[in-house]
Amino acid sequence: MLKLILAGFKGVGKTTTGRILAERLKLPFFDTDELLSARYKKSIRELHAELAEESFREEEAKVLAELKNQNKSIIALGGGTLMSPKAQEIAPEIGAMVYLHSSLDRLLARVEPTSFLDPNDLHGSFRKLYEKRHPLFCKLCTYRIDIDTMTPEEVAYTILDFYG
Repeated sequence: MLKLILAGFKGVGKTTTGRILAERLKLPFFDTDELLSARYKKSIRELHAELAEESFREEEAKVLAELKNQNKSIIALGGGTLMSPKAQEIAPEIGAMVYLHSSLDRLLARVEPTSFLDPNDLHGSFRKLYEKRHPLFCKLCTYRIDIDTMTPEEVAYTILDFYG
């Protein structure tokens, strides 16, 4: 039963790569951010600001738990979903986890203000976030793909080569 979970920071191509994989493998695709946004009829940014960190992460874990019952599928996680201890328990039970890794320098070049970053020190606060999440992604994910020089199609084909 093939279930792949794509993890990584915002903007690394989890959704795009997930859609390509799902299309090529003829499997359903789920994006936890899209599911959460549709459920609450709000953007992820609005929802995160409204619920605050802990409650938001609990909602992400609930969405992930609902996906456990899916058969073969491709799932793209929100960038911070794995910050929830509950999601950390659930995700490995669902399927193989792939960390789409981008270097800190590349991520810093794309960083945008969000509700969980310090607007007066975007790079410094993002660096702290990276230092917290990166080791967690490395620990929880079975596979890591360094995507800095790859297109989403190349990332998808790398995953397909491995699983094909």
